[in-house]
Amino acid sequence: MENKNRKNIRFEDDLVGICFDMWEKRVCPICNTVFYARKKYEKITCSSECYKKYVEINKDEINKKISASLKLSNSKKSIEEKRNELAKARKTCIERYGVDMYQKTDEYRKYMSERFKEKDWSNRSKLINEKLLPKYKTICDGDNLELLEFRNRFDCTVKCKKCGNIFDIHVLGYLTDKTNHNLCRHCYPNVNSTSETKPIKFIEDILTEYGIQYIKNDRKLIAPYEIDIYIPEMKIGFEVNGNYWHSEFSCGKGKEYHLDKTKKAYEQGIKLIQIFEDEIINKPDIVSSRVVNIINATQNKVFARNCNVVEINSKVKKLFLESNHIDGDSVSKYNYGLYYNGELISVATFGCRKISKKAQFELIRYANKINTNVVGGFSKLLQHFLKEIKADSLVTYADVRWSGIDPVNTVYYKNGFSYLGLTKPNYFYEDKKKYIVRLNRLNYTKQKLIKRGYDPNKTEAQIMLENGYDRIWDCGSMKFIYETKREA
Repeated sequence: MENKNRKNIRFEDDLVGICFDMWEKRVCPICNTVFYARKKYEKITCSSECYKKYVEINKDEINKKISASLKLSNSKKSIEEKRNELAKARKTCIERYGVDMYQKTDEYRKYMSERFKEKDWSNRSKLINEKLLPKYKTICDGDNLELLEFRNRFDCTVKCKKCGNIFDIHVLGYLTDKTNHNLCRHCYPNVNSTSETKPIKFIEDILTEYGIQYIKNDRKLIAPYEIDIYIPEMKIGFEVNGNYWHSEFSCGKGKEYHLDKTKKAYEQGIKLIQIFEDEIINKPDIVSSRVVNIINATQNKVFARNCNVVEINSKVKKLFLESNHIDGDSVSKYNYGLYYNGELISVATFGCRKISKKAQFELIRYANKINTNVVGGFSKLLQHFLKEIKADSLVTYADVRWSGIDPVNTVYYKNGFSYLGLTKPNYFYEDKKKYIVRLNRLNYTKQKLIKRGYDPNKTEAQIMLENGYDRIWDCGSMKFIYETKREA
């Protein structure tokens, strides 16, 4: 004991004589013990035991201080830094728990379930009702409903103004997507509820109509990812991507997310079709036709040998593509169609590309009339173009979301095109007030935004995010080339 005291005395002398500017004497607020600590360290107590007691006493004050510090540091981070942190956090969760968020684990759900049962939510519920009821009243008015109670961010109780029927609705998706109406079950018996009118049910109804057996929400085949609908017999999967839930800025679905999912499915021998929510809502007939064709159930078949090739004008081409192609019309120079008994049933469009002074052309669009399988139609239109227009080469692109990632199983490869590789994923912008509309990114390039008066020192993404726009990525495209063989 004597030696220990001498050591402390010598240590104090050294502090005073040598390191006085670095150390300072402090008093522990818990046990009143005098101790020494470096000035630059925010050491409050003399030991870890005392610090635990200190935290219990000053918990609220400490939490406020930490929260303010985090907000300050987070506000200084760029969009890219925040995105990288989110991706890193998701990766860590997948490695530890098998899911991309801890909140999805059974452990967390059990903990929160027990916690919610014990907690008194009366004051919070009152605050929510006072704040949100006026805001969402106008939305319910559109469906002839009266909003009675907004219990939490997911559910609320409504009353039909017509018949007085009181029922609950799942409100979150309804509020972000105004096309999902919550109509009264009594007044509109033929209209399904919100949970049943999701775009995914649209695909399920098609498969059921044709007697296709499928599995819903499979989480094992490409874990930790989920496949909304999987057909084991065909090894085909359908993923319906909600525009909000698959956005980048709001939900963290970045550049590689959808492509990685397609690749993981391909490794398991599965062709994964990824459909955006807005495609089902805005072009249901075209989506239905494509899904039926993918499962080889198209009833109406026409053979190209019985058709005539005709060059068509831009007006006819535009009308046909907007009614039958998932991406609608596009600028093109050469337009050809197949006519069967006087009816236009197939269209192919082409344009010219200027690359190193070489005459290279591009196949821009190819589409058949919906619910029609034109056997040999692509080949006939392709050969007609090559015969009419002397081109050294012809390039084209296949959307991975619809074609999958296997180049061999495409109409292009089967007709003599060579596979060049994958392009990088492309993105679309979405107005946060109207997520079901995807906007072409070429209308919002940084150069165009600067011309409109926006800050040139900010990135395109920063400007769009600050102005209320989100971003959603696709899977990229497979690139093909057809090279003509000419005699030397």
